[in-house]
Amino acid sequence: MIAYIREYRDRFGGEPICAVLCAHGTQIDPSTFHADQDRGFGPSDRELSDVITIDAMVHGPDIRDYVECRCADGMTDREIRRLRKRYLVR
Repeated sequence: MIAYIREYRDRFGGEPICAVLCAHGTQIDPSTFHADQDRGFGPSDRELSDVITIDAMVHGPDIRDYVECRCADGMTDREIRRLRKRYLVR
């Protein structure tokens, strides 16, 4: 959606494109486009935070040790995932 607006904004303008898209049921606000443009059309802070958290949950050395201990205790993968989330929050 953002790529479409970027491609045609010089010809039609960003806000008119957003208005037409909204009229046809697409939920996009001009402020969303401008916020995306301000950060260079890259990932949002939330998306970056999610990637970092997931990476820590899967690949961190402390997590590997934690998972090994829980496996040795006979826990299932589902139980370990649930406890791992709690472990990271602490």
